[in-house]
Amino acid sequence: MKFSFRQTFQSESNTYSPALKALASEANLCVPHELHVGTHVKKVNNLGVAFPRYLHISKCNSRIILSRKRYVTKIILDEKKIKTIHMLDISHVHRGFVGSEKFESLKTLHKYKAENFLTIFFNGGKTVALIMPSKEICRKYYDTISDLLEVYRNNTQKVDKDELLLFYVWPKRPSESILWQEAVAILKRLNFQAYSSDYKKIFKSCTISLKLKKTSLNHSQFLTFLKKAKTHQSNELVPEDFIWKSLAGNKDTIPYDDFMKFLKDKQAENNLKYLDTELKISKKGIDKPTFDSYLYGELNNAFDFRALRFDESTLDKPLGSYWINTSHNTYLTADQVKSNSSVEMYLTALDRGCKCVELDTWDGGHASSKPVPVIYHGHTLTSKINMEDVIICIKNYVEENPETYPIILSFENHCSEEFQVAMANILTSVLGDILYIPTDDDLEGDLPSPANLRGKVVIKGKRPPQDEDDPDSDSDDDSDEEEQDKEGQTETKMEKTNSSSSHKKKKFSPELTRLVLLYGKKFSSFDESLKQPDWHMHSIKESKRYKFINKSKDKMKNLMKWREYNTKHLTRTYPKGTRLYSSNFNPLTDWSLGCQMVALNFQTYGAPMVMNDGRFRANGGCGYVLKPRWLLPGGSLRPAKQVKFRIRVLGAARLPKPMGVRLGEYVDPYVVMTVFDLDTMGDYTSETEGVQEVIKKYHSDHISNNGFCPVWKDEKFTEFTVLNPDIAMLCFKVKEKDTASFDDFIGAASIPVSALKKGYRNVPLYANNDTQHGPFHMASVFVEIEI
Repeated sequence: MKFSFRQTFQSESNTYSPALKALASEANLCVPHELHVGTHVKKVNNLGVAFPRYLHISKCNSRIILSRKRYVTKIILDEKKIKTIHMLDISHVHRGFVGSEKFESLKTLHKYKAENFLTIFFNGGKTVALIMPSKEICRKYYDTISDLLEVYRNNTQKVDKDELLLFYVWPKRPSESILWQEAVAILKRLNFQAYSSDYKKIFKSCTISLKLKKTSLNHSQFLTFLKKAKTHQSNELVPEDFIWKSLAGNKDTIPYDDFMKFLKDKQAENNLKYLDTELKISKKGIDKPTFDSYLYGELNNAFDFRALRFDESTLDKPLGSYWINTSHNTYLTADQVKSNSSVEMYLTALDRGCKCVELDTWDGGHASSKPVPVIYHGHTLTSKINMEDVIICIKNYVEENPETYPIILSFENHCSEEFQVAMANILTSVLGDILYIPTDDDLEGDLPSPANLRGKVVIKGKRPPQDEDDPDSDSDDDSDEEEQDKEGQTETKMEKTNSSSSHKKKKFSPELTRLVLLYGKKFSSFDESLKQPDWHMHSIKESKRYKFINKSKDKMKNLMKWREYNTKHLTRTYPKGTRLYSSNFNPLTDWSLGCQMVALNFQTYGAPMVMNDGRFRANGGCGYVLKPRWLLPGGSLRPAKQVKFRIRVLGAARLPKPMGVRLGEYVDPYVVMTVFDLDTMGDYTSETEGVQEVIKKYHSDHISNNGFCPVWKDEKFTEFTVLNPDIAMLCFKVKEKDTASFDDFIGAASIPVSALKKGYRNVPLYANNDTQHGPFHMASVFVEIEI
């Protein structure tokens, strides 16, 4: 039986290109025979009910299959009876703890061991919660799926994007052929309108040229048809074809020297030797498939691949030298009034690259006479979760990712002293050696670097002198605000009185305070703040930023002092409390001030999160990005000179349907480009931002019924003047034109202007939670940039 699986693999993979065949071959080595056969499991639904299912990995190692019956003969069947998840859909997998809302709602949770829990995250936020029969089987599936995901991540960049997309949507085994009627269904899913009889003629001509007996095509043959049909679909050459024609004419290759000249002159590449090695170009020249792969590959990303790639050498400076990917109210699934709190949100944030998460802790009840601290948004209807479940989640994340850079736990501590002792016991007992506990010597001089703290969990909280009351300590809690926010929201007198009283009387347990490295101090003045030790820091609400700058008559002097403070100390900024629906503010202002932790609501999609995702895509997505030189110790504290660049949209490729769904109408896409910039030499009188925002937009026309290969070829470039290139972000958003309703979101991306590359470039698109699941692996916008 085991041999027959290998035989099946060999016969199927022969229809692939060498790159895809290599991927399939590596994947085949990952999967034990028994996982092909399958396992009886229980699947937990949204209502917290566990149903029996049969779990196995498909013979071609590309899909996870959940079915009611043991044997499945087809890849895609009725979704009511079988669920398939492609490996390209999966973002991450976790095991051994309550890691999703479904497990949290499990009505019989007490009957099961958490060590048998397996959670698969897919399609940008969906989960499958599985109860495995044993810890050992759970581990085997976890290891196998993790290995497969690694194989896919390492190899998909080498595969032609059209072929990879076809591999993702192909409804049969690769060697099995499809007829024209089945081809139309595939093309519709690809947003490729094929009603014209011309496409059927092209389809038939492919079968004739390949000397096939039937008018049907297998996987590799259909790819040939797809390439031929592209130009007909767009009514003109797609970008890769007209660039090729300008360089090669009617030849089959571009001569080696001509391609190197193209890289140097048009693409402004200055390390041709490296690119030559990476691309493995023959001295005879580059052929069309290799050229297309280059144009849509990592090395031709509009986001400089050198900035994207992880650079360990940049992580040896003190923590104050970095922008740190930071979440606000991490536990919330939606709004701040009545939404659920969930451990799942911590996993989602961490897997998104977040390195500072927030825990709002309150006194809970008692279990077996022991105090149980809980996390929720106080004085609201949001649900509560146990703090211990969150710490177990973070521990598991670090164990699964031992090379991670430090995870900072930002505590907003509302607990009484008894519950603070319980918090300390949970942190020390659960985290063990991965918890960083500073010594007195550690609190002298510079803060440690991310490299020094690799694989550690760091605590941000209260550390008052001699463990006494700390009336000056800072807090993210808005309850002590006496001002009334613009939206007219204000607390009741009773809430204010109780809050004020609790702040005055609160004691901080020495068991908890000794664990704190980053100590939040209340702001008095920048002159006073600059005298404080480096491990002291500020947490500042969005609406207070302009007040701190405007406290001095010399606003620019005050601004420069804040930047100076942030060269060595940390500042965490966060949204004001009246953002009841968990909306976000523009992070650029805070980044320009040198603030390291600009906390955003990760659960809320919008321009601020698109910019945050783009900023922290740099340095391999490790969550720590070195600030520009002028914001570091000894820097000028003044931004770099303005720059100008011109850009035009040439086309897009392999756009998914809105939300990445399989079915639906053909899309009518258009592109919006926006530069978010700051005039950091403004008058600083803005009550909402503190500096003058500069927003410039470009809006393309829409292309009807073509999401697979729309072509714009704008004759004119759009010019942008960027005042603060180290801070500014260029954002792309692709939407679908809808005359009857709101325009639907398709995909987005953002790039720091300082990392923008010249020439013909591709811009990979992301779903609305910064994942590239399923079709988003292959989707991109194609542009031409002049700098």
